[in-house]
Order: sequence, then C-alpha cells, then structure tokens
Amino acid sequence: FCKQFGAVPTPVESLRFNLFLGLYPLGVCAEIVCLWVAATDVHRNGPRLLLPHNCELSLYAVLYTCAATLYLPCFPMLYRHMLAQRAKMYKARLGKTQSAVE
Repeated sequence: FCKQFGAVPTPVESLRFNLFLGLYPLGVCAEIVCLWVAATDVHRNGPRLLLPHNCELSLYAVLYTCAATLYLPCFPMLYRHMLAQRAKMYKARLGKTQSAVE
C-alpha cells in the first residue's frame, strides 16, 4: 500500500522484516493445527469412500493431511527466502546511510 505512494516508511519496513521472525512460524504451526483438527473431524463425520475388506477412507481427511504435510518441506525454503529479503533490505538501507554520510 505505501509503495504506491513512493516510499515505505522505515518503521513499517522494519516491522515487516522483524516481526516475521516469530510470527511466521507461529502462523504456520497454527495452520497445521487447524488442518489437523479439521482432518480428524472430517474423518469422523465426513463422507467416506468404502474400500474392499471393510476399510473406509475419508478423502477430505487425506487431502487435509496432505496439505498439512506440505508445510513441512516448504516452510524452511520460504523462511530462508524471507531472511534473504531481510538481509537485502538491511544491506540497501546501510548503503543509503553510508552514501548520505559521504
């Protein structure tokens, strides 16, 4: 939003790149827990697919579980990307400060 007006205020930019350090893992954990709870609820109460030998499979529960497990390999990659963006932002800010001093 602020970028449309030409510049992002320094405190807003700092908050963006510092608050994610704790809030991003917290948010991912919360989403995994929500998906897990939804999967168990759907498994108990949702539609089932009848398989041979008296086995039942809840397709939605399987999909929710797959979505939750996709977070595990993707989370480190996305977190490292955000750390790299943070380093790039601080490096650019340091360059602006040093050029202003000279």
